[in-house]
Amino acid sequence: MTTKTFWIPLYPRDALIDFSELKADEIGVFIQIMLLIYIHLGPIKNDPKHIGKLSNIQKTKCERIINRLIHKEKIYINYDGKISQKRCEKELDLVANKRKIKSKNDQKDSEIRWDNKQNQEVENGKAKIIEMANSKTRNNKIRSNNLYELSNLSI
Repeated sequence: MTTKTFWIPLYPRDALIDFSELKADEIGVFIQIMLLIYIHLGPIKNDPKHIGKLSNIQKTKCERIINRLIHKEKIYINYDGKISQKRCEKELDLVANKRKIKSKNDQKDSEIRWDNKQNQEVENGKAKIIEMANSKTRNNKIRSNNLYELSNLSI
């Protein structure tokens, strides 16, 4: 489970079509299952007691509803024995792909920033060295001029 939140689109027309053939209690369990799949970023344990508790119904009734949702092809049991839903899988894949792309872009941006920073530091370093050299040269000229002036003083 992750603590990162993300946005999942709700398509009203698709939802109305999906919900139109379901009873109210089936809609409630169906929504709870979808939300759990999104929270866990994948299929969830087939646990009617837990799902029923979240849906505020008894375990036996929840088992019947889950079986009806499977029969109506709203959800399915995968090869691991977990509950999944095709639309949720599709949306989670989109979220994962967006995160990968963003991560790659962020990495490229940081590399560019790092290279620019290093180049700037090198340039600043060169500038500082040149500035120090110029400063020493100016100081030497000033000292030599002062010495020259001192030597030309008649006492």
